[in-house]
Amino acid sequence: NNGMDDAYVNDFNGGLHFSSSSVGVVVANNAKMTDMAPNGCTFYASTCSAHCPGTCYRTLTYRTDRDYAAYFKLVVTDDTTGKSTSTSGKTFDYNGDKHQETYDDWNRMLFFSVALPSSPTGGTFTARFEDANGNLVW
Repeated sequence: NNGMDDAYVNDFNGGLHFSSSSVGVVVANNAKMTDMAPNGCTFYASTCSAHCPGTCYRTLTYRTDRDYAAYFKLVVTDDTTGKSTSTSGKTFDYNGDKHQETYDDWNRMLFFSVALPSSPTGGTFTARFEDANGNLVW
Protein backbone atom coordinates (compact mmCIF):
# COMPACT_ATOMS: atom_id res chain seq x y z
CA ASN A 1 0.00 0.00 0.00
CA ASN A 2 1.54 3.29 -1.09
CA GLY A 3 -1.25 5.45 0.28
CA MET A 4 -1.52 7.27 3.56
CA ASP A 5 -2.16 4.78 6.36
CA ASP A 6 -2.15 7.10 9.36
CA ALA A 7 -4.83 9.69 8.61
CA TYR A 8 -7.19 10.87 11.34
CA VAL A 9 -9.61 13.71 12.04
CA ASN A 10 -10.57 14.59 15.59
CA ASP A 11 -14.35 15.08 15.77
CA PHE A 12 -14.94 17.50 18.64
CA ASN A 13 -18.70 17.92 18.17
CA GLY A 14 -19.86 14.55 16.82
CA GLY A 15 -20.63 15.87 13.34
CA LEU A 16 -18.47 13.32 11.51
CA HIS A 17 -19.91 10.15 13.03
CA PHE A 18 -22.09 8.25 10.58
CA SER A 19 -24.77 6.86 12.88
CA SER A 20 -24.85 9.10 15.97
CA SER A 21 -23.50 12.36 17.31
CA SER A 22 -20.74 10.79 19.40
CA VAL A 23 -17.53 12.81 19.68
CA GLY A 24 -14.32 10.95 18.94
CA VAL A 25 -11.89 10.49 16.10
CA VAL A 26 -12.36 9.23 12.52
CA VAL A 27 -9.33 7.20 11.42
CA ALA A 28 -7.97 5.18 8.53
CA ASN A 29 -9.26 1.64 9.03
CA ASN A 30 -6.13 -0.27 10.02
CA ALA A 31 -4.59 -1.65 13.18
CA LYS A 32 -2.00 1.13 13.39
CA MET A 33 -4.82 3.64 13.86
CA THR A 34 -7.33 1.62 15.89
CA ASP A 35 -5.23 -0.47 18.28
CA MET A 36 -4.64 2.36 20.76
CA ALA A 37 -8.25 3.60 20.96
CA PRO A 38 -9.30 3.10 24.59
CA ASN A 39 -13.00 2.58 23.77
CA GLY A 40 -12.64 0.53 20.60
CA CYS A 41 -13.79 1.60 17.14
CA THR A 42 -16.71 1.09 14.76
CA PHE A 43 -15.57 0.15 11.26
CA TYR A 44 -17.14 1.43 8.03
CA ALA A 45 -16.05 -0.73 5.09
CA SER A 46 -17.69 1.57 2.54
CA THR A 47 -15.36 4.43 3.47
CA CYS A 48 -12.27 2.46 4.63
CA SER A 49 -12.55 4.37 7.89
CA ALA A 50 -13.39 3.79 11.52
CA HIS A 51 -14.90 5.95 14.26
CA CYS A 52 -13.40 5.67 17.74
CA PRO A 53 -15.80 7.28 20.25
CA GLY A 54 -14.53 9.26 23.20
CA THR A 55 -11.03 9.45 21.75
CA CYS A 56 -8.91 12.41 20.67
CA TYR A 57 -5.60 11.66 18.93
CA ARG A 58 -2.30 13.48 18.84
CA THR A 59 0.75 12.52 16.79
CA LEU A 60 4.18 11.61 18.12
CA THR A 61 6.97 11.76 15.53
CA TYR A 62 10.61 10.74 15.81
CA ARG A 63 13.10 11.76 13.13
CA THR A 64 16.14 9.52 12.74
CA ASP A 65 19.05 8.84 10.44
CA ARG A 66 17.67 7.27 7.26
CA ASP A 67 20.30 4.57 6.78
CA TYR A 68 20.84 3.46 10.35
CA ALA A 69 17.19 3.12 11.37
CA ALA A 70 15.80 1.67 8.13
CA TYR A 71 15.57 -1.82 9.64
CA PHE A 72 13.88 -0.80 12.90
CA LYS A 73 10.30 -0.25 13.96
CA LEU A 74 8.92 2.08 16.60
CA VAL A 75 6.76 0.37 19.23
CA VAL A 76 4.71 2.55 21.59
CA THR A 77 2.85 1.10 24.58
CA ASP A 78 0.24 2.80 26.76
CA ASP A 79 1.56 2.30 30.29
CA THR A 80 -1.97 2.31 31.75
CA THR A 81 -3.84 -0.05 29.41
CA GLY A 82 -0.96 -2.09 27.99
CA LYS A 83 -2.22 -1.49 24.44
CA SER A 84 0.52 -0.98 21.87
CA THR A 85 1.05 0.01 18.27
CA SER A 86 4.05 -0.09 15.97
CA THR A 87 5.20 1.52 12.75
CA SER A 88 8.10 1.40 10.35
CA GLY A 89 9.81 4.56 9.18
CA LYS A 90 8.78 6.65 6.21
CA THR A 91 10.84 8.89 3.98
CA PHE A 92 10.22 12.00 1.96
CA ASP A 93 12.02 11.47 -1.32
CA TYR A 94 13.98 14.22 -3.04
CA ASN A 95 11.88 15.73 -5.82
CA GLY A 96 14.62 17.35 -7.93
CA ASP A 97 14.12 20.87 -6.58
CA LYS A 98 17.54 22.48 -6.00
CA HIS A 99 16.18 24.38 -2.99
CA GLN A 100 15.12 21.16 -1.35
CA GLU A 101 18.49 19.55 -2.03
CA THR A 102 20.43 22.51 -0.62
CA TYR A 103 18.32 23.70 2.29
CA ASP A 104 16.23 20.77 3.40
CA ASP A 105 17.48 17.55 4.93
CA TRP A 106 14.02 15.94 5.23
CA ASN A 107 14.83 13.68 2.31
CA ARG A 108 17.81 12.33 4.26
CA MET A 109 15.81 11.44 7.38
CA LEU A 110 13.47 8.64 8.38
CA PHE A 111 10.23 9.56 10.16
CA PHE A 112 8.40 7.34 12.64
CA SER A 113 4.93 8.65 13.55
CA VAL A 114 2.17 7.17 15.69
CA ALA A 115 -1.24 8.52 16.68
CA LEU A 116 -1.81 8.33 20.43
CA PRO A 117 -4.98 8.96 22.41
CA SER A 118 -4.85 11.99 24.64
CA SER A 119 -6.50 12.10 28.02
CA PRO A 120 -7.24 14.75 30.64
CA THR A 121 -4.12 13.62 32.51
CA GLY A 122 -2.00 13.38 29.35
CA GLY A 123 -1.39 9.64 29.51
CA THR A 124 1.94 7.88 29.90
CA PHE A 125 3.53 5.91 27.08
CA THR A 126 6.73 3.97 26.56
CA ALA A 127 8.41 4.25 23.15
CA ARG A 128 11.13 1.91 21.97
CA PHE A 129 12.85 1.04 18.73
CA GLU A 130 13.15 -2.67 17.96
CA ASP A 131 14.95 -4.68 15.31
CA ALA A 132 13.23 -7.35 13.20
CA ASN A 133 13.60 -9.88 16.05
CA GLY A 134 11.95 -7.64 18.66
CA ASN A 135 15.23 -6.73 20.37
CA LEU A 136 15.53 -3.28 21.93
CA VAL A 137 17.72 -0.97 19.84
CA TRP A 138 16.95 2.43 21.45
